[in-house]
Amino acid sequence: MTQQDTLESLTNQLLQVAAEQTSQTQDISARRDQPQTLIQIAQKRKDKALEEIQINPNNFLLFSIPKQAKDQLPSDIKPLIEDEATVSGKLDIIHGDDFTNHKSTYNWIVETSDTQRFNVHFGTEPSSLISSPAVRVEGGGKT
Repeated sequence: MTQQDTLESLTNQLLQVAAEQTSQTQDISARRDQPQTLIQIAQKRKDKALEEIQINPNNFLLFSIPKQAKDQLPSDIKPLIEDEATVSGKLDIIHGDDFTNHKSTYNWIVETSDTQRFNVHFGTEPSSLISSPAVRVEGGGKT
């Protein structure tokens, strides 16, 4: 992985290009190319964020874009940026075993009353969480 492929560097690139887009000091030809560049960076960052949340949720949270920064981004970029969210519903815990590779996995899924399903990722895996008919989950990173 190159330095420019990390979630940190893609987040920094996105925020820098967005700031340059609003800068009055740029020449017109540079500003014309920025919207497409910004969309490309945002899409690449989203792909990396979705990958990162699976393997390193703490790193994902570290480089997530806060709401106040997201609010300053162009409207066509906002759908590609994670949201802070509160989700209430039923918690299902799915345990899987890979006997060949001697690994086990857990997936936590909250299903809302309107049957939307959200995967929940923790910075530190909970040790005593059980399935429940009613939970409320708050956090960053709804993508």
